[in-house]
Amino acid sequence: MTWAKYGVEFFDQCADFGLSDAAVRTHTEALHYLYRLEVMEMRIAKHLVRRFAGSADWEQAAKDLIAHGFWRDEGDAYVVEHHGDVFRSSLATQLKHRDTERERQRRKRAKDERDVAVNNHPNVGPNVRPTQTDIHTDLQTYRRHQ
Repeated sequence: MTWAKYGVEFFDQCADFGLSDAAVRTHTEALHYLYRLEVMEMRIAKHLVRRFAGSADWEQAAKDLIAHGFWRDEGDAYVVEHHGDVFRSSLATQLKHRDTERERQRRKRAKDERDVAVNNHPNVGPNVRPTQTDIHTDLQTYRRHQ
């Protein structure tokens, strides 16, 4: 899972270029879509825009985004240009973090498996020593024998 990151200048830049609400929404939704798919090339097939575009005026919004240089038209696809550096940096950081955490978890599970093997029983967790007893069981056993 990734999350969207925007610089503080993102919406100011959209406003400075005079983008309509539909264009800002479509652009933002496009970035969310790209984060979800984790597409570093920032390329969106044109026929897929309807999947994420929530604005009723998304087609005009796409034209406005192209006219202002926020997107580039490549025939069968749009390439998101605006905010590309922030997007790629953020996505790369998130993917690296995910890989680091996956490797950390793998090492921890391998260590836990080694620790369990030392206890000589597969159902004993790594935090239980082979000589450890349950005091309640011992008390119940002791009372029965009196």
